[in-house]
Formats: sequence, structure tokens, C-alpha cells
Amino acid sequence: MNEFDGVMRALSDGSRRQILIALRDEQYIHPFSVDGDERDRAIQLHHVHLPLLEKNDLVAWNRDTGTVRRGDDFEAVEPIFTALETRRDALPDDYLPEEGQTC
Repeated sequence: MNEFDGVMRALSDGSRRQILIALRDEQYIHPFSVDGDERDRAIQLHHVHLPLLEKNDLVAWNRDTGTVRRGDDFEAVEPIFTALETRRDALPDDYLPEEGQTC
């Protein structure tokens, strides 16, 4: 899989998009919920979403602290997000989170 395919696969899921969008504004994020109400989401983050983002070098995930920061290839998503944002009106309502909405 080439870099572009990896980026597109990463962007194909809303949870992963939220993480990447949050990292555009923040140096570090903590995507795991602090309460127990979102156990299934935390399991998906831990076993599916963060490993895929990390595999494509889009994020660096510190499993000890639960924090996530931009990976070495994070800049590969920026042109795609910029293009998507210019056509936000043509996208499904939930494809890109609203401004200020994070994980």
C-alpha cells in the first residue's frame, strides 16, 4: 500500500478523522474517555483506529500515558483536509466534525 492509499484508508473512518482533525490544532490529545460509558469506543481506538494511524505514521501513540501526537507523515493529511473543507457543503453532514469539535 502506498502512502496515499494509507492516508485515504485512515480518513475513511469518522473516529480517525476526528483524531487527525484534533491534532491539527493541538500538539497532544487524549482520545480516550475518562468515564466508563464509552468502553466500546475505547476498545476500537486501542485495537483498530490508533494502530492503523500509527502504522501509517500519521500519529505517534504513547500507550503509557494514552496521549497521541502528530506522526512523522502527519502533513500528508493536510492537503486532503483543506480540499474537503473547501467543499464541506457537498459532504455528508457527519464527514467532518464541526469547528472546535474534538474526539
